[in-house]
Amino acid sequence: MKDFGQPAPGRGAKDSPSVASTPVDTDRLGWLPAEKRYNAWLALIFRRVDASTAGSGIRSARLAQYADALIHLPESEQVPAAQFLLHFVNDFYATSGAPGQLSNQIGAVFNGMTNSTSAIIFVEALLNHADSHFPGKQHLVTWGVTEHIGHFSKEIIASIERRVLTWAIAYHRPQDRFDLWTSTMPKLEALTWPAASDIAMFGNAITEIPAAAQTQRQDAVNRLAAYLLNAAKLREISAAFQLTRDSLLALKDVSIRADLAAALMDTADETSMAFQPALHSALLERLDLFGPATGFVIRERLSQLAEAVNSARF
Repeated sequence: MKDFGQPAPGRGAKDSPSVASTPVDTDRLGWLPAEKRYNAWLALIFRRVDASTAGSGIRSARLAQYADALIHLPESEQVPAAQFLLHFVNDFYATSGAPGQLSNQIGAVFNGMTNSTSAIIFVEALLNHADSHFPGKQHLVTWGVTEHIGHFSKEIIASIERRVLTWAIAYHRPQDRFDLWTSTMPKLEALTWPAASDIAMFGNAITEIPAAAQTQRQDAVNRLAAYLLNAAKLREISAAFQLTRDSLLALKDVSIRADLAAALMDTADETSMAFQPALHSALLERLDLFGPATGFVIRERLSQLAEAVNSARF
């Protein structure tokens, strides 16, 4: 049998259960004690490999049932299991002699999946390991996912598209990235109740817009700030505070974080006094997220905003 890589840290073939103790199919994994499911899942895969022609592996359409079963595994085992499945996709991609078929191979996995949570786990594995498994073919990974998820609910499709399309921005020509970010933003704006992770996903993608294109970067930041403000205005003050704070916290780039904070203060100053208490609290609580100089500027600006609010009351 071929070597398909280490299934997970600390795991090996000797840890796998015997075929005799393995469930008949993946649907019955949930009947096992949680601690036995991963090894049973592996044994089912190796049984399929052994039964295939010359032990050559598992074709993508067959992989769907094992990908769909990721939801049955303990949470700590789901990501390593999804990564392990990529070895099979990579094997067929490397040996097919038709690299353009990669999107179809990936798509065949998603076509056969029915569990949306498992699909999201498998998407994350693909995106996190595309550089190592499919270098130079990230556009095919994008197509393989987005063109083959139409059978899921609208909410799941939109969630996966937001994740994949923002990830894909980095693999396009620098001069095209702002337009791609802009064309993807409506998928976020369609959400009335975004999570902080949704805001941060698009904020982090702004870093892929070349720093030299400062006007474009600022336009993106301003649009994101306007959206965050509108989303926060629909919430109670405490929820608006939490959304703002957590969104800023989840941004990876300190310059984008500072620009978004500045844009929020500008936008709140112009359009919404009701949002200012939440913004004020969120920024003051986490001034440590910014450099000393930026923190000083933010504190001064917040003082000015507070004075404006007090003046407007009288």
